[in-house]
Amino acid sequence: TATHADGTRTELHPGTPVFQADIIQTASGASVGIVFVDKTTFALEGDARMVLDDLVYHPNTSTGSAAFSLVQGVFVYVSGEVAHNHPEAVSIRTPVATISVRGTEGGFNVHGAVQGGETSVTIFSGAFQVTTDAGSVLLNSPGATTAVFSITEPPAAPVIQPPAQVQLTYGAIQAVVTQSVNAYQQHEQELRQQHEQNQQQQQQHDQQQQ
Repeated sequence: TATHADGTRTELHPGTPVFQADIIQTASGASVGIVFVDKTTFALEGDARMVLDDLVYHPNTSTGSAAFSLVQGVFVYVSGEVAHNHPEAVSIRTPVATISVRGTEGGFNVHGAVQGGETSVTIFSGAFQVTTDAGSVLLNSPGATTAVFSITEPPAAPVIQPPAQVQLTYGAIQAVVTQSVNAYQQHEQELRQQHEQNQQQQQQHDQQQQ
């Protein structure tokens, strides 16, 4: 579901729009993929929750800003046009860390409030800079992973997770990313075809009026 700023809720289905300040939440056993207008993509496993803090995109210049808060759950993120052109304009927050992105795909495992928001961050490609009040680490090798236990402690030294472990943790939700991107591309193609048909019909109408 998406809970909007005015408190109303919307069930998420293919094509459902989301908005700045929405709280996205998945039920147990469910998953959802979201493709934003700049092609930034997030996928959430079941029992996950995130907040769309900031969403601004200017398609003519491929600029804007984006900020996301990951409250709990397992997530996969793929950066879009804003991050590719202005990575400093994108931030991802968890209860214990802030993550900067650099043309990136990666995963997050954020534990709930009972466990203090402990966060595991894994890079698939590109780079993540993971920062707390006490320090930061750079993840820039595929499979590089850090754990963050408190915002007052530095992130743990990175370790390289074997591909099998990354697949075990994030494989299912990576498939949701692929499905969401494919569905988005199909939707965009249908809109273009409809636009072309409308133009052709308008041209035919104009010719008949002459």
